[in-house]
Amino acid sequence: MIYHIAEKEEWENSENYYCPLTFNTEGFIHCSTKEKICESANKFFKGKSGILLLSIDENKVTAEIKWEDLYSFNYKFPHIYGKLNKDSVISITEIYSDTNGEFKL
Repeated sequence: MIYHIAEKEEWENSENYYCPLTFNTEGFIHCSTKEKICESANKFFKGKSGILLLSIDENKVTAEIKWEDLYSFNYKFPHIYGKLNKDSVISITEIYSDTNGEFKL
């Protein structure tokens, strides 16, 4: 299982395949392991609302997934190199930040 943090509006505006705006500049869809969800949410989405956590069955993803440490974090993150087929997402949970704008799952 891998996870992606998505903006609700982007997810809802996609049909069979999802591709966030960051794909245009990054060339892949950022994903995370369960252990890194909060860290990633707080780094990139702190204080934002309308945030979804997508639980993805990586065996159902049709695009290539690479596990990489592109930013020297000493930790490999899963990256999806292509659009995410929505039928690989097995659950969607809206996540909320606390009064300090931080996410805690």
